[in-house]
Amino acid sequence: MDNAGRSRLALRGRGASFLRRLRAHAWLREKRAITLLVLLSCVFLIITALVRWTPLLEVDWPVTMAVQRHRSGLLDALAGAATYLGNTAPLLVTAFAGAVLLLALRKRWAALLCLATGLGLPLNMILKLLVDRARPDPQMVAVIQPVGGLSFPSGHAMVSVLCYGFLAVMAWVHIEERRRRILIVASLALLAFCIGVSRVYLGAHWFSDVAGGWTAGLFFLLLWTQLYRRVGKDELGRPPVVPPAAER
Repeated sequence: MDNAGRSRLALRGRGASFLRRLRAHAWLREKRAITLLVLLSCVFLIITALVRWTPLLEVDWPVTMAVQRHRSGLLDALAGAATYLGNTAPLLVTAFAGAVLLLALRKRWAALLCLATGLGLPLNMILKLLVDRARPDPQMVAVIQPVGGLSFPSGHAMVSVLCYGFLAVMAWVHIEERRRRILIVASLALLAFCIGVSRVYLGAHWFSDVAGGWTAGLFFLLLWTQLYRRVGKDELGRPPVVPPAAER
């Protein structure tokens, strides 16, 4: 065999080795995702079990007192604004707007899954009915914004993590400019965090309700992300298509 033949064989060998490592790495990432899903499920089940345990109030009550300690008109307004962004209507409008934008960029699977984040609302209602936990007692904490219904897990916390979190993931994988990508992802993550904290500040939820909502939201966000990795393979790695109007 001449030198050219040996070079071709060596190149094929390196290519095959690279593909094996790539497949192994993808498998490892999938295993990590499954492990994290199981871990989040366990954490959620533990919190769910503890909400029926009266001593949990010895943790929840001091947290609410600490959050409400420096109450002011400005903080009331900021908390009200944050909690508004976690309401049903703004979340659905955000999911729809995100889907339209992703569709304009020819990310059809991403757009569909973005719309599907709205399913977090009925999923949260099912979880609330199963747990059947009452809202914080006005005699124990200041209920700044009275609200009816059940308490665990916090729907604002759960669906905000799912909706804004999915948009953050899409920004992370589809925006090439590093600084803009980090700014958008950090802003969306901070928004979801502030929405959860606002529910404690306003006396609408105990901290354990919000922690359960964050955990459930992360579970479904990871589920959505893994689903996108499977069905949206063609979109991953494909640069966004800028609409003609934007080019002008």
